[in-house]
Amino acid sequence: MTVTLTKYPTALLNKIGSYVCQAVIYIQQQQPELLLDKYKSIPWRDNSNQSRLQAKLIEAISNAQDWESLIARMEIFIKALLIPSAINTPVLVKLQEKIRQLNPDISESKTSENKQDVTKIAKESEIENIPAKPDENNQTSLKEHQSENQQNIINSPPIESLNPKNELNNQLKTAENQQDINSINKKISVININQQQTAIAVLLLDVENIQITTETEQILKNICNHPIQIKTAFANWQSMGKKDIEFHHRGYDLIHVPRGKDNADGKMIAFGSQIDEYYPKVKEVLVCSSDTVMTNLCNHLQQKGLTVYQISQQSSNLTIFNSKTNETTNHTVLPSIEKVLSQIKDIIKEQQLQTSNQWIKLTQICKIFKEKYNFGVNKVVSHHLPGKTVKNIFVAQPEFVIYQIPENPEVYITLFKTPSEEKPNNQILTFENKSTLEQALMKIITQAVSENPSNYIPIHTVGERFNKQYGKGITKILKELNLSCNFVNFLQSCNLVEIKKTGNIWQVALK
Repeated sequence: MTVTLTKYPTALLNKIGSYVCQAVIYIQQQQPELLLDKYKSIPWRDNSNQSRLQAKLIEAISNAQDWESLIARMEIFIKALLIPSAINTPVLVKLQEKIRQLNPDISESKTSENKQDVTKIAKESEIENIPAKPDENNQTSLKEHQSENQQNIINSPPIESLNPKNELNNQLKTAENQQDINSINKKISVININQQQTAIAVLLLDVENIQITTETEQILKNICNHPIQIKTAFANWQSMGKKDIEFHHRGYDLIHVPRGKDNADGKMIAFGSQIDEYYPKVKEVLVCSSDTVMTNLCNHLQQKGLTVYQISQQSSNLTIFNSKTNETTNHTVLPSIEKVLSQIKDIIKEQQLQTSNQWIKLTQICKIFKEKYNFGVNKVVSHHLPGKTVKNIFVAQPEFVIYQIPENPEVYITLFKTPSEEKPNNQILTFENKSTLEQALMKIITQAVSENPSNYIPIHTVGERFNKQYGKGITKILKELNLSCNFVNFLQSCNLVEIKKTGNIWQVALK
């Protein structure tokens, strides 16, 4: 028989195992999608399954030489049961906090108290709503439950297949260097100390009701007195396209709800009402939803002594109600420059279809934009690019062509469809008509003129740049379009340029 010497009492290890089992049961009941597929069908409420899981965990952590090493091994064990994104969910964060509080090495002055506590460990159960052992009143119901699950136990994967220990060993092999392990443990210690010392804010978001942008998040960060460390979003993610990927990349914990009206509301209320239990350091809660039903949640949290911000949004107008001060503030959420350019592009396309004119006045574009989005383009530009004008944001954008008649303040803009330089087969842009060819030439002429102190440039310079950019000569394009003219004649037919002959050289300039 091999005797394994452990630094920590068996009762303490049993309590850690009990906590982990109860957390797994909770996850299976409330968020089964977090479990790996091979562990979803195992009836974790069954005592025999809990005992085996607990035994495997204790086997994995029992030979840890210090508390942080034990915590690290436990976390690796839990990760082997769950999908990667599950590790920061509230139930696991709370589990980690509760287990860290069991540390018998915190100080020598607490050693005797810890020893007394350890003798009581086997009798205690602190995970809410999930009894670790049945009391006398529910022995009968437990037996019925076990009977119902007997067939499931037979058909489910054998508990021996649950072998996080192997995965634990594999991961530990990659960290055989004790310095690496110590480094990891130190980082965990620092994170834990910071979490204990710093109050936090929590953001709850009903994505089916309101979808906040990164710009909105920045506004919310500015109104809080504490950092927003936890962001949780509720939705039926199957019906939200690729929003789950977007919000995951933005650091949100995603909670999935079944399809149906108000399901996200209900889940968010149930979760939010216990937010201080999940995150004991929380001092501020941002409830992001325009539904009036959230008022009850806000009142409930306020009664717990938390500062609650109720967030609602309509179009670009953001309304924030501070429950502590009873003040309501309004903000205009300004999109990014990239977003504005995309919106302007849509406006130009609409105007081109309506007017059959490729060149649209910038003043007209700005007017339509303000009517459509309730704020001006100039406001966005001055916010993101102080000192710049609206015209400036188009200069470096290859998909826009701007034109301004000398000594005339009016600016015209059109869209320029660039050839796809990313295509692996090096396909050449196909010019559909005279208008698309004219746009391409205008882009080249505008750029060439900006590089030349003289207003006029030789037309052969335009031809050379065109050939280099599109892989075809202008004469060939004119033939493909069945235009019975040469390059000079074509330029003479363009309304936005003028040409002249100096000696034997034809030159072109913008009007």
